[in-house]
Amino acid sequence: MHARAALLQLYRLGILLAVAWLIHVHHARLRIEGDAPVRVAEVTQWFTNAAQLQLDLGAHGGFHVLDQAGAKLGYVIRTLPQAERILGYCGPGMA
Repeated sequence: MHARAALLQLYRLGILLAVAWLIHVHHARLRIEGDAPVRVAEVTQWFTNAAQLQLDLGAHGGFHVLDQAGAKLGYVIRTLPQAERILGYCGPGMA
């Protein structure tokens, strides 16, 4: 009976950790993507073989650009929404 209680506690701990991880990943995605997520179509101008974007949960806060086979082609970041309130140069399409 004691083993069953211990397994139940481990199960509950596992569920709690899974929920915490999901919240962490969701927060990171919102922090990096903001209101306008980066799309593959936007990066094909620089990476013509781009097939998918992989979220980087690290400090850089960007995306690894991958080809069809999953090989890394490069890395992209978006300055928005962090730089949204900065006044200064507005590039094409930003005005």
